[in-house]
Amino acid sequence: MVSTLIARSPDGNRDWQRCLVLLDEAIELVRARVAQTDSEWLARVTGLSPRELEVAQALGTGLSNRNIAEELFISENTVRFHVRSILRKLRVKNRSAAAATVAHWSATTDTSTREG
Repeated sequence: MVSTLIARSPDGNRDWQRCLVLLDEAIELVRARVAQTDSEWLARVTGLSPRELEVAQALGTGLSNRNIAEELFISENTVRFHVRSILRKLRVKNRSAAAATVAHWSATTDTSTREG
């Protein structure tokens, strides 16, 4: 794409060519962002680890710690540890608030991915 535009640039202007190269790099960065999975993006935005994000998403389904542990093949104590960490990182007081926060970020991410 850039090579075609550079060939058409007026008088081979170096500034014009550099702008086109930068534009192409920016387009590639956007493509890379869109290619990321929603979970990767959501983990970065919320500050949760990928495993904490899995636990937080499971909280949104209303599962108990025991059920989350069984679903994710981890111990119930590990789930409790992750839940405490999630509440602290998201600065919320309970499981419902954590689930609502993750649901909100998920909806925001889904919308931005579709528009991107």
